[in-house]
Amino acid sequence: MPPCAKFLAPVASRSELSSRAPANLLVLLTSCTANKLYRHTVLPQAKDYKYVGSQKQNGGIVIRDMEAAAASGAGAPAVEAKEGDKQMEADEDLARQLQAKMDAEMRAKRPGAPKGNKGAQAYMRVSESEIADDYPAPQAYRKEDEETDELILMDDECADVDPEYLPRRLLTDFSIYNAEGMFGSLELLPMWSGVDPDVELYASGLVVDDEGDFSGGQALNDDGAGGSGSGAGGSSSGAGGSGVGPAEPAGMRMYLSQIREWVVDFGADMLFISIRTDVAWYRLSVPAAKYAPWFGVVLKCARLAVKVLQLLSLEARASKLSFNDIVKRLAAQDETETTFVSKKVDAVERFVVAHGQIIINQFQNYPVKEVQKSAFVSTLRERMAQLRHCKLYKAGKKEVVRGQRVNRNPMGSNQLHDVARSNKPMTATATVMVKNVWQAYFRGAKPEGEGEEGGAEGEAAKEVEEDENEEEAEDDVAEDALAQGAAKKAGAAAAKKKKAAKGAWVGAVARTEDGDKFYSKAKVGEVQVALGDAVLLAAEEDDEGAPLALVQAMWQTADGSKEVQVRLLARGEETVLGDAASDSEVFLTTELETRELTSIVEKASVSKLERVWDASKRREQFQQDQELRQRNEEAAKEGRPLELFWRRQYAPHEGMFCDPPADLQLGTRLPEDDGKPAKGLKVLAGGKGFVKDGVEYREGDFLFVGPTVFDQLEDAQQDGSHVGLRAWGIAQLVRLGKVEKAEGKGKAAKGKGKKGEDDWEDSEEAGSNKGGGKGRGAAAAGDKVSALTVRRYYRPEDISREQAYKAASFYEVYASEEEVTVSVDDVVGRCRVVPKGYPTSIDTFECAATFTRKGKKFGPAPQLAIPEDLQDFDPMEEEEEKAAAVAPRADKGKGKVGEEAEPAAAAEQGKAVAGAGAFPGDDGIALATMDIFAGCGGLSEGMHQAGAAVSKWGIEYERPAAAAFEVNNPQAAVFCNNCNVLLHAAMTKAGLEDDCDACDDAKEGTANLPSEQMAALPLPGEVDFICGGPPCQGYSGMNRFNKGNWSMVQNSMVMAFLSPRYFLLENVRNFVSHNKSFTFRLTVRSLLDMGYQVRFGVLNAGNFGVAQSRKRTFIWAAAPGELLPDWPKLMHCFRTPQLTINLPGGVQYRAVPQTVGAPLRPVTVRDAIADLPEIENGHMVEEMEYVGGPVSAFQQHVRGDCTQLTDHISKQMNELNLERCRCIPKNCPGADWRVLEEIVKADPGREKFKGQPLVPWCLPNTADRHNGWRGLFGRLDWNGHFPTSTTDPQPMGKVGQVFHPEQDRIVSVRECARAQGFPDKHRFVGTVHNKHRQVGNAVPPPLAAALGRQLRKALEAKAEAERQKALAA
Repeated sequence: MPPCAKFLAPVASRSELSSRAPANLLVLLTSCTANKLYRHTVLPQAKDYKYVGSQKQNGGIVIRDMEAAAASGAGAPAVEAKEGDKQMEADEDLARQLQAKMDAEMRAKRPGAPKGNKGAQAYMRVSESEIADDYPAPQAYRKEDEETDELILMDDECADVDPEYLPRRLLTDFSIYNAEGMFGSLELLPMWSGVDPDVELYASGLVVDDEGDFSGGQALNDDGAGGSGSGAGGSSSGAGGSGVGPAEPAGMRMYLSQIREWVVDFGADMLFISIRTDVAWYRLSVPAAKYAPWFGVVLKCARLAVKVLQLLSLEARASKLSFNDIVKRLAAQDETETTFVSKKVDAVERFVVAHGQIIINQFQNYPVKEVQKSAFVSTLRERMAQLRHCKLYKAGKKEVVRGQRVNRNPMGSNQLHDVARSNKPMTATATVMVKNVWQAYFRGAKPEGEGEEGGAEGEAAKEVEEDENEEEAEDDVAEDALAQGAAKKAGAAAAKKKKAAKGAWVGAVARTEDGDKFYSKAKVGEVQVALGDAVLLAAEEDDEGAPLALVQAMWQTADGSKEVQVRLLARGEETVLGDAASDSEVFLTTELETRELTSIVEKASVSKLERVWDASKRREQFQQDQELRQRNEEAAKEGRPLELFWRRQYAPHEGMFCDPPADLQLGTRLPEDDGKPAKGLKVLAGGKGFVKDGVEYREGDFLFVGPTVFDQLEDAQQDGSHVGLRAWGIAQLVRLGKVEKAEGKGKAAKGKGKKGEDDWEDSEEAGSNKGGGKGRGAAAAGDKVSALTVRRYYRPEDISREQAYKAASFYEVYASEEEVTVSVDDVVGRCRVVPKGYPTSIDTFECAATFTRKGKKFGPAPQLAIPEDLQDFDPMEEEEEKAAAVAPRADKGKGKVGEEAEPAAAAEQGKAVAGAGAFPGDDGIALATMDIFAGCGGLSEGMHQAGAAVSKWGIEYERPAAAAFEVNNPQAAVFCNNCNVLLHAAMTKAGLEDDCDACDDAKEGTANLPSEQMAALPLPGEVDFICGGPPCQGYSGMNRFNKGNWSMVQNSMVMAFLSPRYFLLENVRNFVSHNKSFTFRLTVRSLLDMGYQVRFGVLNAGNFGVAQSRKRTFIWAAAPGELLPDWPKLMHCFRTPQLTINLPGGVQYRAVPQTVGAPLRPVTVRDAIADLPEIENGHMVEEMEYVGGPVSAFQQHVRGDCTQLTDHISKQMNELNLERCRCIPKNCPGADWRVLEEIVKADPGREKFKGQPLVPWCLPNTADRHNGWRGLFGRLDWNGHFPTSTTDPQPMGKVGQVFHPEQDRIVSVRECARAQGFPDKHRFVGTVHNKHRQVGNAVPPPLAAALGRQLRKALEAKAEAERQKALAA
């Protein structure tokens, strides 16, 4: 028995209970489950009972003997039970046993779907248009108080149970709304358990424990019992209401996750309406005043159902009453009746038919078969079928609640009625090609309910759902969902072993090398092969199937052996694409193998596909692909080999599909190593330097050493979340110690060159990136050096925390006279130190002074040599140019935060290009950019800072966010509309409507698009770069291709019809594994089919100058011939490890290497926000003055030339949460809600604050199952980092560490923006909730800038190559 169902204890039999039931029990304690009228079937005497009882404060029930009440002449008033009334206690106990028995029967017989052939039954939901007139005009739900996520109460022990065994609670002062925050009706949801709803509804309200005492019920014939009004109106008294519960329930305001089903239970004179989420059941009590009209319609329908059942049950023969008879009787009711609709028969009929599913559902399990199958029911079904409706089907498997940990409720992110979209999701607009790719993936998928979701393989990792902004656990180091490739297909089967064929050369010797004779052609048995041919090889022991390969070179050794070197080809299913791969495409790899010539089994039908990159050719090329697919389908049916092609090189260790080398050097025997420098140590001639792992170091050079090699002064010791977290040390090589030369030279082993993962890990950039630990990168099989003598350079953070905070730059260092002996194993990589004023970068630091440890004194910086590449740089000229470009500022220092100084071209981005209509930053290299799902423009801001992009178009469907993007990008054309509409409009404008698959709603939206917006849409060839991050919330399963937010990912793919040179897709870290990775795989597949090169990886913003942990997935796409940008190098050390993505074939891939330490220290909370002025709880002044100049390098960078501080506004906390905040000690890292427990323990008089518990009631009871709710009601640590930025900072949220380190308030919008790395000039639009949402959903600009700098490098490299080519011509 599930632990949350312990209340279902065995009870006495029905007959026993009936015989023991008090004859004069006034209140029948039953929910009358499954809509049975227990007054007729369980306790016949109950038909005379009338509900007039009330609930006691302690949860007891007031019960009175009818005869005693009549004798006293008191009528039926509620009388409180005496303390020692044993008979009363027995009655109450018996009533509760009866309740438990009935509840158990209900669970056995629910859901309300008909028995029998359920597969043929459909839940008929009438169209919204049919019932719209019975509801009020649209209205948005506006929360007035802080609401807590329902998942706070999620019980891990109930994560995989039958929904009926979920906990039961009471919800009062409630409202129900849709995903857009608009009031909605429960009527839109199916009443059958397991039926997949096609709308999303959520609820908010006051949650209290359900004591099983029938509080919160609605009276069938009276308005007093539940507090709900009659008819379509109704009224509410707010929280607590006027119902039978306590006046002020000690509950908590919450927003619930998606409502999965709802039920109506009735009996005696009470009616109960309950909803279920993935967390619990909630009995609905009193609706909020503004929501009461919506709930009133549902309540009226439920009462009508009971009324009709009563009419039929009281009739001698239920079949005698026709549908029309019932309608006439309903029309004849008095207007004071709660079930009154109208005096007009046709109006009543319309109401009954339109809302028929609520009514007819109450008949499904009614115990009297004659009533169940009455003419009224059959006629009602027929009438309903004549209306506009949709059919929802019940899954074949019994529904089980899975441990979902994501709440998509819009109140969680304050997504109110501020979006430019319809209430229902549109079918994804797609090109024929993209739609074909996505739909083809599901052709072999099982129908819903017959197996696992999606077309992904069963062995794939369990689907992961997470809050898109939820902080990752520190041990979240590996992602396995992509590791399992698809099952091997027919073509990959091991080649049949044949009798060894003889090999012979064809033609003359092409050349001789090292005694080996090379040939261009050969014959193996009857098969003749030439250089560059695709061949099928005999499978060896370590091969899973028959390898495909290209012939690289063929030769005969001096001893007569005939050998061939091949370049392996990977079938699509063997790559990260898995089962989403095309049957026709294979990929060149970097793996080379040498085999015997006779290992060639046969030639393979594989050709190289070369196409012109031209948008006008796209449709023609797609048609060619379709024809190839059809030929291969026929070949597969007939058992013939498939026609295969290759065009991209797959490099799994770099996470990319890229252009192959322009010259494969066919006929040349290539090295079969990994291409990385040999590991080991070699001392240079004369003993004045050494080479470690391929990197040369000479005396006088600067180098990085491990972060723990040098000590820190006492004032520099860290605490809190950054304790022990340090950057690499910086030193200058003075001399080498004793050298021991290696004896002899090692000889590389000759082999196949096929290496395992351990070999790759050992070679992974050890010379420049790994360090800080003994034994890592140690000299191997080479010379030995006893020790190195180095001169130490101090970092500011080595001296004191104050010095680190006030340093003008993260790249600032101080020389010293200290000479330290270190091990060669401690050397991490090379760096440079230059005089102050010269450009700095990720490996170039500036020396600001000399530091003497004794006395902690600073002196003039030493004279340093100027690197050769900076000889022409003039620091004075640079400062003059900067002073001329911006107004003089009081702030000092350079404050560099980026990976490197701006490129020369980017430094000129403020100068407009000559000619009309020039955009800021358009220097001829920066790309004309469209930002899709743009938000407030975080991604674009970073790209602008890097000089890589010029924003000309932006698409965003939330109005406040679109307005913010427009404010920050006034030169861009901003479209606030549904992306499906804009895509269809853009393709229509381009004359490509025939290639566009769009729904009628999208076409209608195009027809209504203003002419100025249609004119502003770009044409193919006008957009150079598309970037954006489609929302990840609510990805649907495989059977929802035409709905769900992952259609937005397809929108991103369709945007490629504009044929941009580059594409960058950003999404949550879990994008690589969500929905068993099919979304990620299909995204990559779509880009590849379009002809793009693709690179994917996961980066953490904390490593790139942001004071928070925020992992994000990025997918680069580059057109053929473009340079695919590299991932940026690590900049700042950070606690969270890099994510390892496990790929097919045992490959472990990281976008950036895992290191101990990094070039720069982490950015702290103090760095980010300590200069901002003090404000109070609920501060709402939009603009204010700075109170002083910037102090830290980070502050200097984000302030720029701003003179006014904007958006430094804070959410208003209620009195209770403000008091809790005041109780949390300041400057005490780790202090959170548990402090409140200690306060109450020390002083029980503080248990309540103005009648409310000081300690949130739900936290102590669930802390042991939720890591102690660590961080809730916590303060930020000045010396630590922010938790992952959230769209709605609140102390009881998923990220509860939201209090200012020293002020009693929630962090402000500007402070959250600083946490994301936004410059102070960046503006946000809307309410404080809108602004927090914009900040929380944004890509951190420093992370975007790091990516942008790599893009800029690629653009400059190509421009330089083209310039050199032009000069050569």
